[in-house]
Amino acid sequence: MLNVAVVGAGGYSFELIKRIWQVPEKYNFVAVTSDPQVNDCGRDACLKNGVTVYEDLDTMLDALGKKVDLIFVPTSIHSHYTVAKRCIEAGYDIFVEKPPVVTIQDFDALKDLAEQHQKRVVVGFQYLYTDIVQKIKRFVVEGKYGAVKRVVSSAGWPRLDSYYTRGAAWGGHLRMGEFWVLDGSMNNPLSHMLANSLYLASAKAGAMAQPTNINAQLYRGHDIEGEDTSSMRIMSEDGVEIVYNATLCSNKEISATTVIECEDATIAFVDFQMATISVGNEVVATLTDKEEHRIYMLHVVADCFEKGVPCPGELAVCRPFTLSVNGAFESSGPPLQIDQKYINRVEQGDDVKTVIEGIDAFMLAPEHHGKILSEALLPWAKEQVQFDLRGYDYFPSERFSKALDGEKLEPVTKESKHKKVI
Repeated sequence: MLNVAVVGAGGYSFELIKRIWQVPEKYNFVAVTSDPQVNDCGRDACLKNGVTVYEDLDTMLDALGKKVDLIFVPTSIHSHYTVAKRCIEAGYDIFVEKPPVVTIQDFDALKDLAEQHQKRVVVGFQYLYTDIVQKIKRFVVEGKYGAVKRVVSSAGWPRLDSYYTRGAAWGGHLRMGEFWVLDGSMNNPLSHMLANSLYLASAKAGAMAQPTNINAQLYRGHDIEGEDTSSMRIMSEDGVEIVYNATLCSNKEISATTVIECEDATIAFVDFQMATISVGNEVVATLTDKEEHRIYMLHVVADCFEKGVPCPGELAVCRPFTLSVNGAFESSGPPLQIDQKYINRVEQGDDVKTVIEGIDAFMLAPEHHGKILSEALLPWAKEQVQFDLRGYDYFPSERFSKALDGEKLEPVTKESKHKKVI
């Protein structure tokens, strides 16, 4: 059994806490932080269940000594690096919620710090841990259906305006003060689909595909500064093409679907819980997964710690994800606001749904499979440049920063790719 603490008792932190309580044979939840000035929804529940509540992280770390084995960090995206760093320096293994960090330089720094202190960092890409994803991964690694040629993913998860106006203060932001956030479809709600795409594109066990270049387009339909619609084509060092399309501005929910196209078969993974394997037009196998994925992930994490073996979501596995997110912004530049004539705002009770014209049809039309948005000739979609990710280790480049300040986005050159803003 692992003795654990959690940073935060409100919002998503409380959702995770409730699931930790559902695995009492694996976790002994002993401590949590909760700012008394904040109305955390889980504070009273923690007190009622005998969990010691501390007012801040430093107070908790000072009081705990080495009384816990693992600290969960389900905090705001832009705080992941600083909170994780503090916990590692205090001598703890950590579980950090997705995305692991925001920038590639913070990723590398956190990985180096964890290695220096001989601490484990695992990431909450919950679907990487599932039995169904691990089965598909084994098929890919073993070459059961031949080599992977292409992975195509798409999803539409509508988010009402209240998602931004009544939700987390950082929602929809590119940055908060001095910290990058890069909140959006690919770095938050549908980050799982991007992580799965990269993971299942690689024939190496326990690894994501290593991106070499990316062509991305980022858009916003909502009145935000970040993206709510992302479209990209990534090429891996093994020659696998990864196409990813995600939006929070569809009219209807469009299930997250990842199609792994192999030499001898096609694997269609739908809604993170079912997969069909087809040869030609014939379905030859079906896989299903009815587990509660976060609870299943907690079981896997505990078992891996007990046995001293790597987790599917170890930090080192996830670098291609952060590299792809940063590269998408470098390729596209700041997210483009879609012209209002292509935006429909639909009342939903006391809320509003923002819908981009044509986005549902693009996601659902078979003829658009494997395309990125501009290739479907949508009137609001704009072709962007290919960005070379080899050797890229710092976000943002000066080129991106100038565009963020309103200057015209410059063409990518070898010099502009590596010129940093510090």
